[in-house]
Amino acid sequence: MNSFGPSARETKPRGYEVYDLETSTDLKNVFLAGWYDGREYRYWESALLPPDHPDSAVAQFCTWYFSRKRTLPIYAHNGGNFDHLFVLKWLLANLPQASVECVPTQSSILLMTVKVSGRKYEFRDSMRLMVAGLDSLAKAMLGSGKVEGINYDTLHLDPRRFSYLQRDCVALYNCLLRFRETVETRLGGEVGLTAAATAIRTLRTGYLDRNIRPLTAEQEKMVRAAYYGGRTEVFHHAKDIDFTASPLRCYDINSMYAWALSQPLPVDFFHTDPNCEGEGFVTCTVDTRHADKHAKRFPCLPYRQGGKLLFPLGRFRGTWSTIELHLAELHGYTLTHKTAGLFFRLEPVFEHYVSTLYKLRDKTDPKFDETISRIAKLLLNATYGKFGTNRERELIHIRPSLSLVLERGMRPMQGPMRLPVYLEEVRCEADYVLPHLAAWVTALARVRLLEYIYACSPHRVFYCDTDSVYTTAQLTSGTGLGEMKEEYSNIVRAEFVCPKVYRLTHADGSETVKAKGFSQFARGFAGNFESLRRGESQKCSAFSKVRTVLRGDFGLLQRSKQLRENVDKRRFLADGSSVPLTIYEA
Repeated sequence: MNSFGPSARETKPRGYEVYDLETSTDLKNVFLAGWYDGREYRYWESALLPPDHPDSAVAQFCTWYFSRKRTLPIYAHNGGNFDHLFVLKWLLANLPQASVECVPTQSSILLMTVKVSGRKYEFRDSMRLMVAGLDSLAKAMLGSGKVEGINYDTLHLDPRRFSYLQRDCVALYNCLLRFRETVETRLGGEVGLTAAATAIRTLRTGYLDRNIRPLTAEQEKMVRAAYYGGRTEVFHHAKDIDFTASPLRCYDINSMYAWALSQPLPVDFFHTDPNCEGEGFVTCTVDTRHADKHAKRFPCLPYRQGGKLLFPLGRFRGTWSTIELHLAELHGYTLTHKTAGLFFRLEPVFEHYVSTLYKLRDKTDPKFDETISRIAKLLLNATYGKFGTNRERELIHIRPSLSLVLERGMRPMQGPMRLPVYLEEVRCEADYVLPHLAAWVTALARVRLLEYIYACSPHRVFYCDTDSVYTTAQLTSGTGLGEMKEEYSNIVRAEFVCPKVYRLTHADGSETVKAKGFSQFARGFAGNFESLRRGESQKCSAFSKVRTVLRGDFGLLQRSKQLRENVDKRRFLADGSSVPLTIYEA
């Protein structure tokens, strides 16, 4: 396997096109389709019709588009969750000679490739590249956003629908153009399929000056056992506490993962003796019986159980980075039965990359540019996760040839399919898959967060979420990389139900409501939040995903959801406070 190192930038970027669809609010019917290539704009209109209807706007667009011999990549914003699915629906019903390959990411389409009559058409999602809504992007990059004052229930009757669609298409094209120009000209990088791919390409074309060797399969397996996510915990529900006299404050760590990426990282492997001194990863047993008061309230080490990430007390076994193990020992943990180790020489190999991009976010600089700042932030946040890419992935093939099915060992997709759909298991052998870097970055981030939590003592800490802390303590704020900044200082009431689900009341009476997975339902409705908190089932709607489209369901699908039971990562007491869970492994 090749080392990860510097590379030359491609000098001839391909052209691209964009398209957009306008639909009914139930997302089942379409009435407008628009297309733009930087020079020419076209649109197609119909009555409100399903996408596979021969007279629909999608059908008109697709009939024209797939008859063209020119095959540039085509983008739609949030296309993997929306527009591409309308095209897919039409393809399934109207172009039987086409074969389709989808690269899924979670439940979305990262890339959809259509092959017909010897030609290949690539459908991409620009939101995976520029991670923000189109209105926000257009305002930041172009100075003006989408057409305002639109009633989407009656857009199909609004004479402004034509200018609305054209403005969206032109704005998306120009945002992509500005994005590309900024990455290539200002940052010296190269644009990829996603923000993460762009970050990696930019890193290695403009900022990396050495090679980093990959791990062996056995070493990678061990390191992935030490690759844990961010820390998100409720420490106190806070429901009955009045914070008027001593306000609750929210602090965020400035670009925490970028800060971690700038630190010395494990780049040169040199030995495996777990009982020697050094920095790296160790498999061992930990015992917290002698932990100090800080670690007894907020334990140091992560632990996986039943799909959840816990921070327990007790005696248990696992694999961790030495930076977390050093902190644990400092706070009274005992380490025994060290059976495996991977040790590295550390080097701040990405310090120049991080510092250069972070400086572009300085609003006090007379040359500050909002577009460049936004893109720099995006790349900094997207970089580290690419190193932890899962090597195993799955491709979806629709109507593949029998020879291809046999050649690649595909298996039929389960479910009531209306046409041949197969799954292919593929393995990523990319040289940027370096999970020891990703594991080290997330460990640094967790340690950084925990150090700030400990700094809140003797004041109470109520909640933390990856890079933020809610506390009555008054911490020193700063603008530097990795420093804390005060996000809210006037919270007078709060209720932290479970990780990612909480409500804040500010001194001016306004509310901030967060409910991951229930955002449409919970936003701004206190009564709904109460129902959600009680665990009552909620009626939610979501647009079809690629697998549901393949099984015949299309449109805005209704379903019931509720907060899962046993979501607590700690044991809660009657007064709303909590203590860590205790785990004793045999």
